[in-house]
Amino acid sequence: MKPNLSAEQEHADNSVPVFALSIKQFCQSANIGQTKTYELIAEGKLKSRKVGRHRLILHEDALELLRSLPSE
Repeated sequence: MKPNLSAEQEHADNSVPVFALSIKQFCQSANIGQTKTYELIAEGKLKSRKVGRHRLILHEDALELLRSLPSE
């Protein structure tokens, strides 16, 4: 018998490649707050795309920003 999963969990388990992240998804995965994320976008340090009212961050742009941050 198949376990009772939410639609989001089922989608995550189907191994669908992620090409873009919403602001909320980016903040959660990068552990960066929304205010700081919008600051990075405004400063041109994080590229984003708008689709209608939605703002998306391409996976490679997210990685580019994270790789550019100084390491300790």
